[in-house]
Amino acid sequence: MNHLTSVEEQSSSLLKSISCIKVGENIYLKDLFIYRNINIWEVYEPIIAIYLLPQIISRKRKLFNKYIYLLKNILNICININIFKTPLKLKNYWLFPSFSEYMHKDTISPLVDYCQNNISNFNYFIINKSSKSNFSISSIFYLIIFITKIKLKVITKRIDFRQNNFSNNDVIYIIDYLLYNLIPKSFKDIESAIYLFKLNPPNVVVSIDIANPSSRIYTVLAKKYNILSIDLQYGHYESNDIEWKLSISDKIFVWGQIYSDLFEKNHFIEKEKIRITGSPKFDYIAKNNHHSILDKTSSKIKILFASTYTIDSYDNIENYNVINSFKNILSNNILKFKNIELYIKPHPLEDITWTKKFKLYKNIFILNKSTEIKKYISECKYFISFGSTSTFDAMLQNKICFAVNFENTKKNIDVFVKNNIVNQINNERELISILTKISKYNFIEPASVTLNQKIFLKNSILTNGGKSSSSHLIAKYIKTIIK
Repeated sequence: MNHLTSVEEQSSSLLKSISCIKVGENIYLKDLFIYRNINIWEVYEPIIAIYLLPQIISRKRKLFNKYIYLLKNILNICININIFKTPLKLKNYWLFPSFSEYMHKDTISPLVDYCQNNISNFNYFIINKSSKSNFSISSIFYLIIFITKIKLKVITKRIDFRQNNFSNNDVIYIIDYLLYNLIPKSFKDIESAIYLFKLNPPNVVVSIDIANPSSRIYTVLAKKYNILSIDLQYGHYESNDIEWKLSISDKIFVWGQIYSDLFEKNHFIEKEKIRITGSPKFDYIAKNNHHSILDKTSSKIKILFASTYTIDSYDNIENYNVINSFKNILSNNILKFKNIELYIKPHPLEDITWTKKFKLYKNIFILNKSTEIKKYISECKYFISFGSTSTFDAMLQNKICFAVNFENTKKNIDVFVKNNIVNQINNERELISILTKISKYNFIEPASVTLNQKIFLKNSILTNGGKSSSSHLIAKYIKTIIK
């Protein structure tokens, strides 16, 4: 692989090549993955591009026994045999696939609350991890037959997958990982989605997680049934976030003009598909109401650190040691400043074993991974992150923000550093200097950073001057389209 080209570019190119490998006359590899008239390959394309192909690029494929994985997944299916409760009595309802708890809490919840209070005869149905699944014993036989058919076609045709710098083993690995692990793992969600659309399809599907197969199956089905599908932009995205190049939804509602341009020019999404609506996750800013959750009797200076997670597939490509090192450097230096309290908010997907040693420290507090971070942002004066989306919340709440920009911390300089809208921490010496100034109450943010921040926020997030919420605009657009 050419390591001068970004991992994302290589992955995107590989996905197209692999998808279009000929397995017969006018039949391509992606065409083999048809389950109950649904193209399952299309459901998993973002996962293949984001997680599986980087393993091949970095030569760090995960070893797995496919038959043990299959058995484990089938046993998991059988453990919870239940009947899917469909919204049969609901007419003209809106469907919200919501399998990521933190995404649901931030974006779907405020949108649904608004619609319930402001739209007459508003009907909705939320699909999430706790939803019961449609399942029967016969479904397992369908799954086994589906897997067997594809494997037989691949074996009997003796397909030569070698092209464009990947080997037969590379492609077989992807096929096996899909057949024996990924598809069986979300098989109940696929069955439930097919069952729901067959009995009582919704008026619109509103999704917040384009890469999650459990959510994406509903967008794929919406496309098949000619039902309006909408993706809401959840977080900040860059030109290398290739999942958006694989978008199949009818409309995409984005935060602001910057993202509208990005999606059109870099992810090649038609301009007519894009609407600037802002995001329901920022509607709370206008309300400006929160309850104190920190000790108000403490006079110590409060700093919030939004930590981050790492992906094994990228270990050989990105220097994650720098990220892990900074976490310890920050924590160890905080101990030197008795008038500073550090609150560490781990990412919901992060391995938090590294935080255990800090539990006995008096001025370091480890927050729960599921904690709503914006409540802590409002009560801390300083905010540190590796380019976290929560930096937007901190900037909107007028907090002093820092971005960790140690050498090789990220494969690309994050948007906050690139636009000079945060204060940079470039090495340990600078960190100590910053903490010293903060402890003495004399840290002053450069005027250029403050000005750039205001300009950037105006272009990146539509707040509409508080005149109408993002939820209002989204609901208005959806009602207009589905009339």
